[in-house]
Amino acid sequence: MKLESILDPDRKISPFVPLFISLVIIGVDLLTPPQIILSIFFVIPILIAAWYNGLRWALLLSVVLPSARLFIVIFIETSWHNNYDLVNTIDRVVVLSIVSLVTAKLSSSIKHVKILEGLIPICSRCKKIRNKNQEWQPLEKFITERSYAQFTHGLCPDCAKELYGDYIRKSKA
Repeated sequence: MKLESILDPDRKISPFVPLFISLVIIGVDLLTPPQIILSIFFVIPILIAAWYNGLRWALLLSVVLPSARLFIVIFIETSWHNNYDLVNTIDRVVVLSIVSLVTAKLSSSIKHVKILEGLIPICSRCKKIRNKNQEWQPLEKFITERSYAQFTHGLCPDCAKELYGDYIRKSKA
């Protein structure tokens, strides 16, 4: 599998993938001593959620994961002696929300970019293009279906002379 296909934001993955990764990180966090804080790894499921599942899912994780960490500190580690942990939780929510916003925006921007690449079989005379089904279709249709480009039609000066040369000469006289 190519790296481009893995990173394709149009690729669908289950929202449970970032949730599962989040649960693994929280589980490992529970198993480690209180001095080792693994909440920096919360960025991984949030990036995955924002890239593949959209902003809402990523923002939800941006709030839930730091809150889960605060819950661990208060009720499991019982080392909550001051408001620093609450401030840290708010900081994490803000930073992870910003990461979610930027990643979701980037993902949506990339979805709007389509690139034609490779060899395109085109007729030398009529300029129709052969598609995957071995059917010949007009150049405009082929490109419009595979990109966000749209066409307008006109005549270049050479074609205008060739098609309407006599009329153009008469109208200038």
